[in-house]
Amino acid sequence: MNEGTQYALRHQCCKTHKRPLPFTVLLELRHGDYKFYGASLHFPIDRDIERDIESIGKIIQLPKGKGIIISIDSNSRSKLWYDKTTNQRGKSLEEFILTHDLFLMNEATDTPTFETMRGRSRIDLTLCDNVLIQKTSGWTCGEEESCADHKIIFFNISAERFGGTAIYYPGKRYLMKSGDWGIFVNKLTTNLLLNFNCLNSSKDLTHCDEELTNKVKLGRDIGESIHKFITAVASASDSAFKISRPVKRAMKERSVPW
Repeated sequence: MNEGTQYALRHQCCKTHKRPLPFTVLLELRHGDYKFYGASLHFPIDRDIERDIESIGKIIQLPKGKGIIISIDSNSRSKLWYDKTTNQRGKSLEEFILTHDLFLMNEATDTPTFETMRGRSRIDLTLCDNVLIQKTSGWTCGEEESCADHKIIFFNISAERFGGTAIYYPGKRYLMKSGDWGIFVNKLTTNLLLNFNCLNSSKDLTHCDEELTNKVKLGRDIGESIHKFITAVASASDSAFKISRPVKRAMKERSVPW
């Protein structure tokens, strides 16, 4: 198996009526002396997604720095995970992902993750935390037959130990639902035009986008371009959104959510 281990995680969960968190499977996975966690969840379409999102919040507290990958049949649609549309369930899940330091592994492919005679969509997500983000690669949606309407998801996890020290920096978390998106867009546009020394006016967003695209393509230092984007987004967020103040809770013991 060389330095990498390939896992095929199906986005299909076992239903149980005995646990407070139904449609949920949590596993501790080991390869040699390397250990991490994997979770598989199903969000029923007829249930409030906020209840299911709370389940993720409980699960991501368990790894304690070991790393976790989460596979979700979310029944939610979003352009963030390359679907053609975004619905309200998708917006709620988007906000949770962005505010809880999770990384979306999904890639743009021609194969939908879910397909039936009635339609097709990309409602299946693969998430990981900041511990595993540099160890995962090769996310693909297979076309092999499965026992469900969902396709089999493949990706690689490297068991190689990298040198250096991983530094966890949670950054700021914003209350996006109560923010002013108009202020955010205007401030972001102004910041980007200023940071990249653009000539177009912020009133013509189409030409602004074209000029920014050319600036990035012609730039020789991608790190500098990324820094300019990050500072522009951070400044716009500070202007438009309130900062979330996390509440510290003491945990008496380590146990699974159910």
